[in-house]
Amino acid sequence: MRDLALPLCLVPMLCIYIFATVRSPSSNASPPHIRRSHTPPTSLGAMDQTTFKTRTLAVISLAASLLAACAPHAPPERSIIERDTYPGRFDAVDSVDIRPRVGGFIDAVLFKDGELVHKGDVLFRIDPRPYAAAVEQAAAQVAAAKSQLLLANQELDRAKTLIATSTIAPELLERRHQSAQAAAAAIQVSQAALFRARLDLSFCQVIAPMTGRISRHLVSVGNLVEAGGGNGTLLTTIVSIDPIDFYFDIDEKSYLRYAALVQHGQRRTVGGEGTEVRIRLPGEKTATHKGTLDFVDNRLDRSTGTLRVRARIGNQDSTLSPGQFGRAELISASAHPALLVPNIALVTQPTGKALDVVGSDNKVAEREVILGGLFGAWREIRAGLKSDDRILVAGFQQAQVGSVVTPHLVEADSSSFSEQGELE
Repeated sequence: MRDLALPLCLVPMLCIYIFATVRSPSSNASPPHIRRSHTPPTSLGAMDQTTFKTRTLAVISLAASLLAACAPHAPPERSIIERDTYPGRFDAVDSVDIRPRVGGFIDAVLFKDGELVHKGDVLFRIDPRPYAAAVEQAAAQVAAAKSQLLLANQELDRAKTLIATSTIAPELLERRHQSAQAAAAAIQVSQAALFRARLDLSFCQVIAPMTGRISRHLVSVGNLVEAGGGNGTLLTTIVSIDPIDFYFDIDEKSYLRYAALVQHGQRRTVGGEGTEVRIRLPGEKTATHKGTLDFVDNRLDRSTGTLRVRARIGNQDSTLSPGQFGRAELISASAHPALLVPNIALVTQPTGKALDVVGSDNKVAEREVILGGLFGAWREIRAGLKSDDRILVAGFQQAQVGSVVTPHLVEADSSSFSEQGELE
């Protein structure tokens, strides 16, 4: 279903009242029962010269704005912008699964389920004692490595003194050099082990990596959790709130129509990147959120024949949540003029919709039309109607197709007009 929006303000419309002339068989006879019928009545020439009964009917004039100078009572054509509607769902810009980097028993859960957390907040605490002991052990190994390096350097100095007097063989001096280098490397290894132990100790505090809304805790205090990357125990999840993304799919038929509009210069891109998107939530009659189309997929999905697109919307008040349903209203074509009639004037026929039109000879005729968008109580007519036609809008039971009427102008109420249109 495609939506239409009318950006221009309403101009008061004028209606025409028609006095339908219906001849009764005799002056003393009661008025005949007139039904809503599309069978042409008996011609006026075949009717006898008896008394006429007058009934009041309403019609609307549709003269174009260009004819306003010669038809001052006629409303101008309206310029409308077509909008297509696509269902979709909101999704977080960023989301993260919180998993432990080290295994152990949960000591504390330090957040409330569903609250807003900030980057750096401590969410869980894992029992740190085993990892604190590992840090002490790694620190002792660093001290031992430094002691070995000191001894190796002392032996190397003695070897250098003895080699000058040829007391030791040159091979012994080379071994002393190798021992000193190995002791220096052992210090680096032990220092790296100490750094890793301290890092594991810091991982005992599970910290929020981003600001967002947190889910419930999936592991309670006292439970054993395991590390292991993607296979580690899932503790909870966090999703970002502001901004938020809205994903929806454009069908292949609309995609081809957009491509044709691009070729005719009526649309900038097929996907519409950078254009405004309006989001209407369930239960809303008009769109209350606006965003910008910032992503269009590089190909259509083979299984569904749709193109995935995304709009980004501000969510400062946090009223929108990931997973929420909505409808995206996307501009499909540039502004163009349209004729509008009251929706109550439409007649339903087996072949479609029709209007009762009052011709230049003041006779009522029926005309099939092609409908456009519905703007409150007003309907756009895409085909089947001319700008100077006069449309019957009331008193349908008192007129027959082919009857002669006398029009009188009255002002129509345009308060029922809605700028937000909807295509059925």
